[in-house]
Amino acid sequence: MKPDCTDTTELYEKESITAAMERNDCVVRAVASCFDVPYDRSHAYIKTVFERRDKKGTTGTALRLAGLKEAFGKKIEIEGEIIPELDPNTKLLRRRYRKRG
Repeated sequence: MKPDCTDTTELYEKESITAAMERNDCVVRAVASCFDVPYDRSHAYIKTVFERRDKKGTTGTALRLAGLKEAFGKKIEIEGEIIPELDPNTKLLRRRYRKRG
């Protein structure tokens, strides 16, 4: 059985002018979807709490989420193992590659 999936890009672009102008906003869309809040509210939250800049991706998401107890009045529980050596202030290298050709 195939799971139900929703194209959040298309969904939020219809809902928000900000979403239509954004890119690299997968964390914003994921938070809006998971917490059942409007895109613009999620965008403002991620911009403030995660220090995301407009049209730039969100970095260190897992580490920052691990430090949060709640968001939008809902409790956050992290499942799985948290690596204790990693501090939320630790800078991690990102590996991004462009396909050429």
